[in-house]
Amino acid sequence: MPVSAPQFPSGVSLRHSGDAMGSQVVIEITGSPEHLEHAQRRLIELEQRWSRFRPSSDITRCNTTRGLPVTVHADTRTLVRHGIQAWKLTGGRCDPSVVDAMIANGYDRSFAEIGTATAPPMHQVARGCGDIVVDDAMESITMPHDVGFDPGAIGKGLAADILVEEVLAAGADGVFVSLGGDIRCGGSSPGGDGWRIPIVEPSLGAGALGTLRVSEGAVTTSTDRRRRWTQDGRTVHHIVDPATGRNAVSAATLVTVIAADGWWAEAVATELYLATPGEWERIVTEHRVAAFIVDHDGRHHLVGPIQDYLS
Repeated sequence: MPVSAPQFPSGVSLRHSGDAMGSQVVIEITGSPEHLEHAQRRLIELEQRWSRFRPSSDITRCNTTRGLPVTVHADTRTLVRHGIQAWKLTGGRCDPSVVDAMIANGYDRSFAEIGTATAPPMHQVARGCGDIVVDDAMESITMPHDVGFDPGAIGKGLAADILVEEVLAAGADGVFVSLGGDIRCGGSSPGGDGWRIPIVEPSLGAGALGTLRVSEGAVTTSTDRRRRWTQDGRTVHHIVDPATGRNAVSAATLVTVIAADGWWAEAVATELYLATPGEWERIVTEHRVAAFIVDHDGRHHLVGPIQDYLS
């Protein structure tokens, strides 16, 4: 991904917390105030370009002008290109084209505004990302007539990747970014022995399920216990099965993935959530990640080299 950050001196530990992309944000930087300002500014830019709830965003314009090329920023072309790649590499299980299905299931506004959706869902099978055209020469994206794009979790993971890579390139010693639990970290950690990241799922009991120690990379958790609302008298959640357009039904209730990049951790977490338990080991091995999975009976499954990270 492009790196365009200026160079700043480093050495001071700084922290920012707030809200962005519909999630709680934490940014920790060992660097200068300018490093933190750069990260905050870039996060605002990415949300303005990527949010499907902003009428003027690149993604909204692409979704409302289907069939025609739309001029967009390079950041947005990078996002959509990563979404297409995630769709291909996960066999269609991580599919940003589920946006119409999500809207039909009631997720038609920011999560904080949903409350209760009264209309019954109209199930929309995802069309896939194969016909989306990303044209760097024309600086444009063309969505097919029957395909939309939802940045979703891949957008948060990629945003965390961009912030960490740009701030490190600008000279910061260490960076930690959490966007609603999509975590990317790099450089020197406090104490120099790795970034410590708890696996937390309050609905499954008090405290952390475990603590991960990561020197550099990404950690993301996908769960059906959060982002839930009521539609037509039933509780629904934000994870949609692209093959049916309905709420995904899974053997897992929580999937935590460790990978090199945030966008890829998100893609694999979605694939694992939609997969059967018999597929978990194969998926983790093929994608060279590690995973911690909790099933609906509360059992913990350590898949791949996850024990190398648990402390």
